[in-house]
Amino acid sequence: MFERYTEKARRVIFFARYEASQFGSPYIESEHMLLGLLREDKALSRRFLRSNELAESIRKQIEEHTPLREKTSTSIDLPLSNECKRVLAYAAEEAERLRQGHIGTEHLLLGLLREENFFSAAILQERGLQLPAVREELQRGTHESVQRSEFSGELKAPAAHQLVAADFLDVSCRRLGQMTEYLVACVKRLSEEQIWRRHGAYENAVGNLVLHLCGNARQWIMHGVGGAEDVRVRDKEFSAEGGMSGAELIALFEATMDDVKRIIASVPAERMMERVHPQGRDVSVLEAIYQVVGHVQQHVGQIILLTKQMLETDLDLTMPRPR
Repeated sequence: MFERYTEKARRVIFFARYEASQFGSPYIESEHMLLGLLREDKALSRRFLRSNELAESIRKQIEEHTPLREKTSTSIDLPLSNECKRVLAYAAEEAERLRQGHIGTEHLLLGLLREENFFSAAILQERGLQLPAVREELQRGTHESVQRSEFSGELKAPAAHQLVAADFLDVSCRRLGQMTEYLVACVKRLSEEQIWRRHGAYENAVGNLVLHLCGNARQWIMHGVGGAEDVRVRDKEFSAEGGMSGAELIALFEATMDDVKRIIASVPAERMMERVHPQGRDVSVLEAIYQVVGHVQQHVGQIILLTKQMLETDLDLTMPRPR
């Protein structure tokens, strides 16, 4: 569905899904798309909204307009509302109008402005954005950009490379979301004693594995890729023998995966081969992401096996096998 979307446009949709989950919405609405756009493309936001204060006022207005609901897990793949689907359809039409093969953040902005009955359109219009004027400015900017590229002989990364990078990042986030669902399902079925049960010094308890996954993901992604301070104390992940309930472990893991997916989704294609140094290693950003996704899948598989053994039952996490 998103083959023609630029990397930034795909990340807007990822962030829209995140915003919808934070508002407890069962659907991704156009206002969530607007928040995702403001979050991802700050240059576009500054170009038309002129100030960060206006962008912050938009979030406040949406919060005041939205009924209070309990947050939903970011691992749930929320569907697009019919209104949001129309925004994407409008964005595709705007790309065609501008004779561009890709669908970018600028087209999403035009899509949000297309129908005045949308809450997101009303928000933007209140701040002075009118569809004809925005469309004209984007057309002028596109023409000038093409002229500059032709004059300077500037070469951009092949579109295929952009698509491969975007697909890799999208799959990585979806795999982490799926593993989060599996881990949460397992931990919820275990007692506190079972969560911290070991059969010997050679074995890690489920609780240790959860702590280990969080520490590893934060070190490799939040620190290695995102540039946050490295505060990991690895030995404590394995030496812990309790101290956290199942609910606390779930909350920690979900929050960690939310942060990790946010960083992964925001990585531009140009950074994929950049060298980073998590845990004293010298790896590319691509390898760091690949390592964490594989590491999470490996240990969640262990947690699933341990849970099956302790409960002596199948968990039916995937398609039930014939019995």
